[in-house]
Amino acid sequence: MASVAAAWLPAARPLTAYVAFVLAVVLMPLASVACDSDDGDPAVEIRGSEATPTTGALTISLQDTAEAADVERLVASASAAGELEVSDRPIPGARAYTIEAWAAVAHQRADALELTLDEVRAVVAGDVTDWSELGGTPRPIELMLPSAEAERIAQALGVAPASGATLLPAAEVAAAVEETPGAFALLAPDALRPGVLALIVDGHDPYRDPAAEAPVSVRRWLDASSEALASEAARALGWGAADARLRDFDPVGFLATGEMIAARCVTPKIEQYGPAGMFDGTRERLQAADLVVTPLETSISRTYDATPCQPTFQLQAGAEVVPAIIDAGVDVMITAGNHAMDCFAGCGPGGALLETLDLLDEAGLPHAGAGPDLASASTPAVVESGGTSFAFLAYDDIAWFYAASDGTPGTAPLDLETLGDDVRAAVQLADHVVVAIGWGVEYTSDPTERQRSGAAIAVEAGASMVLGMHPHWNQAMEFRGDQALVTYALGNFIFDQDWSIPTQQGLVMEVGVMPDRLLGFRLLPVFIEDEHRPEFLDPAGAGAEVLDRTWDAADRLPPWPVE
Repeated sequence: MASVAAAWLPAARPLTAYVAFVLAVVLMPLASVACDSDDGDPAVEIRGSEATPTTGALTISLQDTAEAADVERLVASASAAGELEVSDRPIPGARAYTIEAWAAVAHQRADALELTLDEVRAVVAGDVTDWSELGGTPRPIELMLPSAEAERIAQALGVAPASGATLLPAAEVAAAVEETPGAFALLAPDALRPGVLALIVDGHDPYRDPAAEAPVSVRRWLDASSEALASEAARALGWGAADARLRDFDPVGFLATGEMIAARCVTPKIEQYGPAGMFDGTRERLQAADLVVTPLETSISRTYDATPCQPTFQLQAGAEVVPAIIDAGVDVMITAGNHAMDCFAGCGPGGALLETLDLLDEAGLPHAGAGPDLASASTPAVVESGGTSFAFLAYDDIAWFYAASDGTPGTAPLDLETLGDDVRAAVQLADHVVVAIGWGVEYTSDPTERQRSGAAIAVEAGASMVLGMHPHWNQAMEFRGDQALVTYALGNFIFDQDWSIPTQQGLVMEVGVMPDRLLGFRLLPVFIEDEHRPEFLDPAGAGAEVLDRTWDAADRLPPWPVE
C-alpha cells in the first residue's frame, strides 16, 4: 500500500466543469522514488510499502464545477496537508466509505426471505440455481443484473457472474423482477419498490437499515495525516458524497400486526405465563422494527377483572397487558375495534373505554380511533420515527352502537362521505397517513365492495397505508405503485379462536418507508400457539397456506374502484 506524501497530485492546473486526474504510480518495496513530470510540475514523492510491486491507476472524473474547485484547492494546498493513504481493503484506524450498495431482491411472492452473503455469492456465480437450495419452494432461479453495474457487483462479491444471467438496463430490472416469479436480482436501494421483495442478507434489512451498511457493497478506506486533507480528498474522490447519500438512505422499518384480543381464554394463559408470554415468539422481530402498530380489539381495565375463559362476547383485558405491550416494542395502538367498549364485569361501556385510554395515556402509548367524544376519536395520532412522520386515523364500521358523538365517548365511525376530507387534513400533518379500519365480513379472505370503496377513497385522498381488521382471517392486499399499500385484514395476532385453523393464523407485515414513498413490504405468516402466543411460520412450509390465502384473494380482486 502506497503512502503518498504532501504533493500527492501534480500542481494545480486550470480546471473545467469536467476534470480528470490520473495518478499512476509504481510502488517499490521499502524504497523512495522521486517522479519528475515532463512539464515541470513538482515531484510526487512515493514511499514504498512492503507489498509486492504493483502498478495502480486512479481516475477521478468530476462534472460539477463546485466540486472541481474543491479539488483545485486540495491540489494547491496538498504540500502543507501531509500524507494520504487510500485502499480497497481496511486500513487500521482509517475511515471507511461506502460508495456503492445493492439490495438482493426477488419476486414479491418469493418465500425465501433471509439469505447469507455466501448464498448471494453462490446465486450470482451460478452455483445455486433453484430457490429450494435457499429454503424456498422449488423453482428455478432467474438471475437478473443491471448491465452497467454487473461488473462492479461481481467485484464486490468476489465472483464472476453466471453465464446465464440476464443483463438489463438498470431502469428495467425492477419491472422484470416484478413480472418473473423465480427472479433474483441486485438493485440499488433507491430502485426498491412494492412488487419487488427486498431480502434480508446477513441480518441487514433494506426496509429498516441504512443502505451504507448493506453487505453487497463497494467500500473504500482513506487515511490522512490531517482531518482537513481527509475531508478534501474524500470530496475530490466523490466518496464523501456517495457515503453520505447511502447513509441518509435509512428507511423506517414499519411493522403492523393483526388483531390483539388478550381476553377470554387468553386470560388464564396470562395468569399462567405472565402477560409477556404473549410475545415470546415475536418480541425480537417487533423490537427490531422502528415503528410497530397493533389493533387493540378490547377494552383494558385495572378496576375490573379480565374476561375469564367462558362463552361470552364481552371482551375485556387486564391492565397488566399494557407494560407487556410496550416491552414487546409496540409504538401505536389502534383503539377503534368493535369490542373497544366491552365490559364483562357490568361497568358502563363509556367507563371501560375511558379507562382504556387513560391507561394508554399514562403509559405514553399513542392511540387512534376512540375518545371521550367524536372530535377526539377522529383526531389523528401523529408519531415521528427516524425523521419520518406518520398520522394515524382509525375507524370502526361494525359496532355502530359504540360510535362516539359530540358529547359521548366511543369509537370513530366510518363515514365514506367524510373519510376523504379526514385523510386530506391529516396529509398536512405528516409525511404519511395510515388509516386503520374495522370492517368486512368475518371468516372470509375476500374484502367486500364497501371495503374496496373505503380503501380507494383513503388512497386517492393521500393515505400511504390502509390497515384492515375485524374479519379474523387474513384477507387480500394490494398496492398502488410506491405511494399506497392496502391490507384488507391481517387476521388474528393474539386471540383464543382455536376452533379453526384460519382463525389461529395471521400475518405480520413489514414495510420500508422513506419520507416520500414506500420501498416495499414483506408478509410474515404466524400461528397462535396455546391460544395466546403467535409464532412465526416458515413461509415455504407451514406458512405457505397463510400466504396463499392472501395472494389467492388478491388475484380475485376486481379492478381498482377509481380509475
